[in-house]
Amino acid sequence: MYNIISKKQTKLVIEKSKFFCYIYPCFSQQNQADILKDIKRQNLSATHICYASQIYLNSQIIPSFNDDREPSGTAGAQILQALKEQELINTLCVVVRYFGGIKLGVAGLGRAYKESALSAIENNKKLVVLKTKCHITCNFNAFNKIKPYMQQNNIEFINAEYTNEVNFFAFLSNENIIYLQNYVNLQQQQEKTYC
Repeated sequence: MYNIISKKQTKLVIEKSKFFCYIYPCFSQQNQADILKDIKRQNLSATHICYASQIYLNSQIIPSFNDDREPSGTAGAQILQALKEQELINTLCVVVRYFGGIKLGVAGLGRAYKESALSAIENNKKLVVLKTKCHITCNFNAFNKIKPYMQQNNIEFINAEYTNEVNFFAFLSNENIIYLQNYVNLQQQQEKTYC
């Protein structure tokens, strides 16, 4: 799976119609709603504002799309297809169309929306790994052995407590879990995320 590195805007002109594509990292339905509201406010005279997203939530990928009055399957569904083909999650892609007076036909319209999405994705994605939230308990000797490994692998200590033992949470890949199980008591939680 992949994430978008950063938000990006591209523009395509096809048969005088202008297609502005905006792509964003997006991690929740509320985040998506806020971005769409902002884009609609900036493009009040647009003919169509179509979008698709794939958000990883509760251990599943939730896809959504909207054709915004374009013929069914020609806009949002094509943008979603581009996201799926590129294996993108936690991504919102919005294509704003300003009609240029020449009809593109169903096939041409679908190609235009998908091509717009792909232009914003190009050179703008990074590989992500499924990680599990783990509760880690260990003595100070073990902590001193695993701390350099965690820092070297950019693993963040969450809610660390230092009493007679060290207790904290961390999001770990399967590789991290295997390594750390040799040193610590590790309990995996149900919460999973792509990082």
